[in-house]
Parts: sequence; structure tokens; C-alpha cells
Amino acid sequence: MKIGITGGIGSGKSTVTSCLRKLGETVICADEIARNITAPGGEGEDALRRVFGESCFKGDGTLDRAALASLVFSDREKRELLNKTLHPLIIPRVMKEAEKAPGLVFIDAALLIQTGMHNMMDAVWLITAKKQTRIKRVMRRDNIGRKSVLLRMSSQQSDGVLKKYADEIIKNNGGVKELEEKIYTLVNKIRRRAGLCISQKSAANK
Repeated sequence: MKIGITGGIGSGKSTVTSCLRKLGETVICADEIARNITAPGGEGEDALRRVFGESCFKGDGTLDRAALASLVFSDREKRELLNKTLHPLIIPRVMKEAEKAPGLVFIDAALLIQTGMHNMMDAVWLITAKKQTRIKRVMRRDNIGRKSVLLRMSSQQSDGVLKKYADEIIKNNGGVKELEEKIYTLVNKIRRRAGLCISQKSAANK
């Protein structure tokens, strides 16, 4: 059973997947796979060089993710070009990993809806948070200004649009402990419905 996890920047998807891993659940992160395929020698690296040239690579040959983000977040056409370049490489890898995993599998993908991957899922979880909370989280996490965060947010679909595709909406405005309790409850609800064994809380949650 495949559960897709999505949400806007700063909503807390990484915190949710961390909670799931603490519960012993299988998590596949599209961004982690993207990092692997764009590493030196990866097929994604070659594809990006063909499309964007050397401007998005550092002197040591590794991808300059900050430079690439700055380029695509301010230019819709380049952002669409990036997606068309990498998504055909990322999605098959994600689904291949998901098919190999037994039982319940969680797939973390920021563009789950935009790429159509939600159609390959059994259910979709949407992580949301108040706008100001998201802004503060991203400013602190990425050490960037408010204006840069707002630019990134404007390039993404709104929660109002994403909610139309969600089977579960998880509000993440509180602390990690509160979020962990929500995730634990949801996971066990799904496992009961699917006739799977109930997840056990990790020692950190007891």
C-alpha cells in the first residue's frame, strides 16, 4: 500500500517522514533520489548539464543546488524545463523502490500532485501549516530572507488546490511531539484498515 506525502515548503514534510521512520515505517523520499541521480556521474547530472550548462555546477563538478534553486524559482519557464528534465528520471526510480518494499510504503514528494504521481498512490497525505509559521521555518532552515521564501512559496500550488487531492490533511502548527502523536494515530488507522500489524512507538515516543 502506497501513501503519498506532500505539502508546501516549510509545512514539515521532513519532520513527518522522520516520525514515520522512528515508527519503523518504510519511507521513500523523491528529493533524496533526485540528489542521487544528480550526483557526479549520475544520469541526472548529465541531463542538467545538457539543459543548463555549467552555470549550476560548482568548481568541483557537484551540483550547486542553491544556484539552481535561485535560477528556477524566479523563472517559470526554466522551472518547468527543470521538471521536464528530471521528473522522467526520478518518478520511475521512486516507483521501483516502492514496488520492492513490502507492506505499507510512504512516498515523500513535494510535487506529488503536479507530476501526477498521486494517481499511483493508494492515498495522499497533505501536510499544512500557517503561512507565517512556514516562512519562519524556511528562513531559519535555509538561512535566507523573507522575500526569498515568499518567492519559493509563490512557485508552488496553494493548499487550497492540494486539498482537493488529499485523503488526510495533517495540520502542523504545533511542536514535534504533537505531530508525532497525529502520525502515530494515522498510521495505525491505516494499518487496521489494511489488516496489517500495528506500529509500535519508538522508545523516544514512549
